[in-house]
Amino acid sequence: MKAMIKLKGTVRVGALKPCHKCNVDAIRDMSSTSPRSKTYYVPLTILGATENHLSTDILRNLRTHEEFKVTYHRLDMASTKAKCKWIWRETGIRHGCIFSLLPYFDMARSILHGFMHMVYINLFKALVRLWQGEYKGLDSSTVGKYVIPGPIWRRIRIETRGAVKTIPATFIQSIPNIDTDFNSFTAEDNAFWLTWLAPYLLFDHLLELYYSHLLALVKIVKGFTGFGMTKSELSNLGTDLYEWNLSYEE
Repeated sequence: MKAMIKLKGTVRVGALKPCHKCNVDAIRDMSSTSPRSKTYYVPLTILGATENHLSTDILRNLRTHEEFKVTYHRLDMASTKAKCKWIWRETGIRHGCIFSLLPYFDMARSILHGFMHMVYINLFKALVRLWQGEYKGLDSSTVGKYVIPGPIWRRIRIETRGAVKTIPATFIQSIPNIDTDFNSFTAEDNAFWLTWLAPYLLFDHLLELYYSHLLALVKIVKGFTGFGMTKSELSNLGTDLYEWNLSYEE
């Protein structure tokens, strides 16, 4: 992810258009007094909007190669640091990239997102924190019965250790204690636990609504990390991911 940001010259937070792939304007949570509310972000749904934000704006406002080149030129022509700062806050692009000069290199399409960071590190850890009742102070009693009690996490820890002992080291090494040492999980640990262990270890520990949501994510991950994919499978994955995001927000 950091390599992609350095290469494209984009920024992650603090810009009015923080997305690396689209031009959708970000918003701030003006009702919150938390310091984090100062961060601009792109929600899937905007309060008061009649349609889903993802379908109406993001997919219709993707960045283009020409747009990157125009912004790079604006940054080069800016006469002061203040003007440069305003440009990157307005566009989400901080500096130019020499690869944009290559005739066969498309700045908008040639640089992929970091699947490892987006799914195996960020999304997976967010889900586990959600199930542990430690996600950004959300109260499961008012939002949903998705929190797994501590005693069950201790049982999951034991079952995880027992399962890993019988799996060849070629596939996975020793996994840290998910109950007390989850911060020590690596991307490899996250990927294996989420894809191959979670569907079995969390069975009957999550309500059907949340367990089905987990299985849908596992199906998506297996699709993206498979050795081959047809055009129809790619189209179905896009639909599945879109629907999974909608249900996650709910």
